[in-house]
Amino acid sequence: MSAYEHSTQATVWTFTVEALQAQRTAVTNEACERIQRNFEQEQNNLTVSFLSAHEEWILVGYYAMQMEGLSVYFEFSSQIKATAVAYLKRFYLMHSVMDYHPKPIMLTCLFLATKACDHYISLDQFVRSIPKVTSSLILEHEFLVCRALSWDFYVWHAYRPLHGFILDMQTVLPEQSVQLLGRLHDEAKALVSKTLWADLLFLYSPSYIALGCLMVVDEEMVRIYIQRKEMYQFFEKIEAVAKDVMSYSKIVFDVEEVKGIDKRLFYCSDPAKKKDSLLYVCSGVLEELIVCRYAKRKAEEEAQQRAKKLATVVVDKTEDFMCLVQSLERVGRICWLKLTPETVHFVIVPDHTGTQVWAILEVKSIFQDYLVQSNTNNIINLEVPIDHLHKALKSSVNASEIVLRLTKHDHFPMLSCSISLLGKSGGMSAVTHNIHVRVLSPLMQLFEPVVPEPDCHIILPSLSQLRYISERFRAISNKIFLKANMSGEFQIGVVSDSCKIETKFKDLINPELDPCAVKDISKHPSQIRDKKAFVTVKVSVKDWLNLLQVHIVAKRVIACFCEGHALVLYVYIMEPEEESSAVLTYYISTYIE
Repeated sequence: MSAYEHSTQATVWTFTVEALQAQRTAVTNEACERIQRNFEQEQNNLTVSFLSAHEEWILVGYYAMQMEGLSVYFEFSSQIKATAVAYLKRFYLMHSVMDYHPKPIMLTCLFLATKACDHYISLDQFVRSIPKVTSSLILEHEFLVCRALSWDFYVWHAYRPLHGFILDMQTVLPEQSVQLLGRLHDEAKALVSKTLWADLLFLYSPSYIALGCLMVVDEEMVRIYIQRKEMYQFFEKIEAVAKDVMSYSKIVFDVEEVKGIDKRLFYCSDPAKKKDSLLYVCSGVLEELIVCRYAKRKAEEEAQQRAKKLATVVVDKTEDFMCLVQSLERVGRICWLKLTPETVHFVIVPDHTGTQVWAILEVKSIFQDYLVQSNTNNIINLEVPIDHLHKALKSSVNASEIVLRLTKHDHFPMLSCSISLLGKSGGMSAVTHNIHVRVLSPLMQLFEPVVPEPDCHIILPSLSQLRYISERFRAISNKIFLKANMSGEFQIGVVSDSCKIETKFKDLINPELDPCAVKDISKHPSQIRDKKAFVTVKVSVKDWLNLLQVHIVAKRVIACFCEGHALVLYVYIMEPEEESSAVLTYYISTYIE
């Protein structure tokens, strides 16, 4: 037995023609009797002209057809449109249009279908494009629709079996060209869409509807297909479906007739559902409770959104931010993240290497919509597993936005990383990663290393080029020497018992010292040395190669040689002419020999 035969669509939402008509008539009759009693209570035996079951069917079908235009506007798939139509029709097998007008129900069904079909669109974005529709209108009816559907959200449509039959025909009917079968598929798919407004979904399985549409398009080909598949026992039913498809595909709703029905509906709608009626105010109907429940939920959601903004960072340059995190992750796994109103600090002090990274980024250099608030002078210190953050950001390729929020989950602090992605259909989808972090006390501080004034400072050549060279040195020695002087010369090499290899660079730039930062430039170590004299440092090859990972974000790198102490690299990740400041400072321990 197929999965469809076990589904609620087959067992609950499939009828015979007679049973379907009886269900609609029963719903209409019950509504007429109840509404008549309500009118008698409010308006003293007023006689009302109620709608018939057929008139209700016309009105529902007309509003179902309006989903075609809305789906085109929002660029929704056929699957979403068909699911929304099924929701609408199922709803009115349980309720009468005299209880709930089809327009808000139709919009609610369409929004609900986007959720069921995994097509993200925010409620605000959805209602913004529809005149005179608010978020509260959708929320007011959402629970009501879900309850009428008995929480059966999955709908089987004819589009999928139609595609399957076409693929099977390529094997069973090899004499038919792919172009012909493609045309057959497209025309049959158009027929499936035309029959959505009818009742075929309640009467036949999706496979029968697909074969019926194929038979309408090319009866001879389908007959041959059925014969070769030896499905003779299904032939009569497929023919019957094809006749219904031809009949229902020609359905056209008379707009004037619909307007007349809609006008009568205004006068025969249940007064207990009208908010300006005395009966509604006094009855305490369930729908009002639902409105209150959703209003409360909406208020809670808005409060949560306001709370989240206490520590929220929106990343503007998503690609640069991902590359920055990737380069930091190679140095160490744990990062101290310090958020202040003007700057963001990344500090990595690993246990297993002699390299430290201190990064200070101005907020405007890489972030936007930046908001940090705390009771410690608006400064937040976090311990973040940078490798986990890097893994989360791997899904941000082609992301339109990355939002970082400090939240709580089960009383544990979390760094929530929300990544907004633009889908092929134009819709937005969001991926959220929650990363466990530790909030540090203001007393738990790290202090930047103190090193002497450099003996030499020089702008390094391309880090990509240095990385290419250094990779080949790793097989020779685990130590690498770096030399530079104040005449624009830089050397990199290795020494082993059997060989010595070095690469030389000339005509590099020795940047001038800033008089505001150095008190007496004439006495600075780099100025009193012989400009041709080299300053040499020896560092770990592993540490050096990990540092060179920063080439993916580096725009300019200034190396400061402190002989006998450390190698300090200032990595600028913004172009020199840009106003924003974003500098990574690498401190690399050196070998003393």
